[in-house]
Amino acid sequence: MISDILNYMFLLSLYSTMLYFVMLYCVSKGNHFSVNRKLIIASILFSTILPFIQLPSNPLALSYGVQLETIEINAQGIINQLPIVNGSFSWFYLGLCLFALGLLLSLSKLVYAIWKLSIIAKKGNKTVHDNYSIVKTFDIKQPCSFLNTIFIPDHKSYSKKELQLIVEHEKTHISLGHSYDNIFIAILQSVFWWLPTMYFWSGLAKLNHEYQVDNHIINKQDKHHYAQFLISQIYQYQKLLLVHTIYSFIKKRINMMYQKKENQQTKWVYFTFVLSICSMLFIQSCHKEKTYVVTEDAKETETNFYEESSTDTVFVFNTETKKEEQRIINSKRKIYKDPDNMPIIQDCNTVSTSFEEKTECSNNKLLQTLYKNLVYPAKGKEAGTEGMLVCDFIISDKGIIENEQIIRPLEGGFNEEVLRVINVMKKELIWEPGKVDGKNVHVKYTLPVKFKLQ
Repeated sequence: MISDILNYMFLLSLYSTMLYFVMLYCVSKGNHFSVNRKLIIASILFSTILPFIQLPSNPLALSYGVQLETIEINAQGIINQLPIVNGSFSWFYLGLCLFALGLLLSLSKLVYAIWKLSIIAKKGNKTVHDNYSIVKTFDIKQPCSFLNTIFIPDHKSYSKKELQLIVEHEKTHISLGHSYDNIFIAILQSVFWWLPTMYFWSGLAKLNHEYQVDNHIINKQDKHHYAQFLISQIYQYQKLLLVHTIYSFIKKRINMMYQKKENQQTKWVYFTFVLSICSMLFIQSCHKEKTYVVTEDAKETETNFYEESSTDTVFVFNTETKKEEQRIINSKRKIYKDPDNMPIIQDCNTVSTSFEEKTECSNNKLLQTLYKNLVYPAKGKEAGTEGMLVCDFIISDKGIIENEQIIRPLEGGFNEEVLRVINVMKKELIWEPGKVDGKNVHVKYTLPVKFKLQ
């Protein structure tokens, strides 16, 4: 569980950072602000979802069976990744508490910002128009907008032309729905408060919003006059969450107004974005390869089971010839990886009425037995050998562990040690078999064991 969370955090940070710099490049070229706006939102969502997506990997690297948590044993006898038992202290729960605290504080900050803007709107002098409202107030220091409300500082006097420019600028923000982007990103920022890139995404989205609005304004009015107006009106900055302030990113916006836009560069700008997406998909497909070897009788199929053939030699007494005869019997059986009900250790039947909780209990008890009995082989320790071993076994329709085999061996006494402990499991654990349509079935488990000297 902890390793999966850390893996997600790492991949999210990697993908989010890669896409951020690509989008920063796209926005700086200033060719298509509306397209960039959609790509920014899509990039944020894509980077958060991609680590969950299981892409197809090399089929030769797959193994058929229920994948158990990787066990790590070191030469000092210290056992890592021990499952949680009986409410003992866990770094996982500590991390969960810290995450919940950060989420609560971030969401509180977001709610407070919306509440503060609503209070300012109620206290100010409000004028209602068709699609927007103008609120004049002493509580803000520079013009801004949120949803369908435009805030104008009441202590500052503007000429008629200046006021028209301000209102036109903020009306464009309102008509384009930029506030909804800000709210959406702020919610994600609250959930992923621990990820610095989320704060960069917020700034990039607001910068692109301003580029988009400026482009709309200068298509209607003289851009030199508009640029001079922005420069002349710069004064004390006031930071307000979620709003668009007309005087933010002044230098970058003026540079963008006078930047020569070359349409032929567009294909190369967005080719970079597509290339980065392909790179992340490649990374995601690579890291999903978890198991290493496949045996001839255990190949991945599209069904929930595979058929295993076996050949047995038996001796029977022929009553007609009065002689003992040797016969070869061929048989097949279905091995499941995801039955309707997983095999359950009998001791876990009293834990809960939920099959999910019984299954989790059974997996934990199985891993506890392995942790308790596995030791680092002396031969491997002396030779300085370490590495990953993978084995599998079947819990039969009789609830018996059988057909244990090493599918990725590790020489130095490691194979023998793992098989020894599986034999201990046969004695200590009593299983109720898995079921499909109410019938007992065979279920295969795959167990990776990592031996590490340090």
